[in-house]
Amino acid sequence: QTEHATEASRSEVGRAVTADLASTAALFATTVPIAYLVSPAAAMWCWLALVPIKLIHRKRATARRHGRAS
Repeated sequence: QTEHATEASRSEVGRAVTADLASTAALFATTVPIAYLVSPAAAMWCWLALVPIKLIHRKRATARRHGRAS
């Protein structure tokens, strides 16, 4: 049973890492047209959206670790 729990936690970690990386990549991909159409500075300001995105991912991971669904 311990081995199964370890595999489940690895799977959870894998999903969390994938979601984190995917959201980061999506945000940066979104800022490329902003850099061309508006300005590079505006695109860089959009990167500040990573702060709440990362906090949300951390909150969800903590909730899952403690057995609370989110």
